[in-house]
Amino acid sequence: MPNANIYIGVDLHKKTCYITVMDYDGKIEKQIEISTDRDKVRKFFEKYRKAKVAAGGKLCSVIFAMLADQQPFREFTPTKQR
Repeated sequence: MPNANIYIGVDLHKKTCYITVMDYDGKIEKQIEISTDRDKVRKFFEKYRKAKVAAGGKLCSVIFAMLADQQPFREFTPTKQR
């Protein structure tokens, strides 16, 4: 899976985050729910270092902090996009 053409959406909650991985054409490659444990989140994203990531939810700043040194992020808040 070439990371440069991969897009990842993250819906972060207090105990879990739901992650969707899509290719350039919008085809869903993977959907997974994982714990918000820092090590588990970092391990998941190790495979997608060059992917473009958007995070939503009230706690999205937490995931930005977890991965700040390894992942570029764009915050997505639906109410701000309208």
